[in-house]
Amino acid sequence: MLRQGEEALVLVDEVVVDFFSEFAAKLLDPLWRHFLNDNSARGATIRERALVAGLDIDDRQEARYLVAQGIFEVLSAALFYRLLADNFAELRPLLGGTSPRTSVVLANTVHASLTEAEGITGDYESILRLSAVGNWVLRHATADAVRHWNALLAFVDRLDLANLSSDVLGSIFERLISPERRREMGQHYTQPRLARSMAKWAVTSRDDIVLDPTCGAGTFLVETYGRQRDLGASHDEILARTYGNDLDPFAVHLAAINLATRRLRHGSNHPLGL
Repeated sequence: MLRQGEEALVLVDEVVVDFFSEFAAKLLDPLWRHFLNDNSARGATIRERALVAGLDIDDRQEARYLVAQGIFEVLSAALFYRLLADNFAELRPLLGGTSPRTSVVLANTVHASLTEAEGITGDYESILRLSAVGNWVLRHATADAVRHWNALLAFVDRLDLANLSSDVLGSIFERLISPERRREMGQHYTQPRLARSMAKWAVTSRDDIVLDPTCGAGTFLVETYGRQRDLGASHDEILARTYGNDLDPFAVHLAAINLATRRLRHGSNHPLGL
């Protein structure tokens, strides 16, 4: 049975996931093909990023997966920036009300806003600083891709993120990745209602320590967080007792974002990677 208001939340989730998935797919194919033919994409920094993710960028499908990560890294940073803008009045829209016509202007505008957010909040650098791959998918966008980026980021600015559930990020990313790749990585995003039931059964005290060795995008950790808050634990206490691990470093990145959104304020406030 859905809780009060949950049905509407699910409908909003479906619309947003469909929209983001459509635009991300439009970005992925041309950017991936350009990546395969761009010598700069095989520089040391991007190769190092690929190695960390366990990917071989000389393999076409693994290169596609890496480009998908880059697209989603930008999208997740944009969504997180939008959340911050609701809590820090100094922050303007991500694109500052503009519609960049070139990839260089687009990348510079996004970078300037994310850097400003990091300075204003005094935190969240691991979420707001784009990797070499994230920067590449902005700086090497074709004219059509720039238009898609503008539409996608403008949509983010119009969203009321309070009406989205915690698993939206994982659902969008899951649609970008082929079923074959997900099976290879053992990726499956747990439904929040199932995770909520598990959290209620597993967490019986505010002092419980939580470890999810295959945390994915953090759906279970978000639900155990909520359970511990209901039991009286503070944000800082919960983060100190919450641990997540995953084979895919990018999944851990998503989990950190999902936990960071539980409380937004100035200063050190978000999960730390090891």
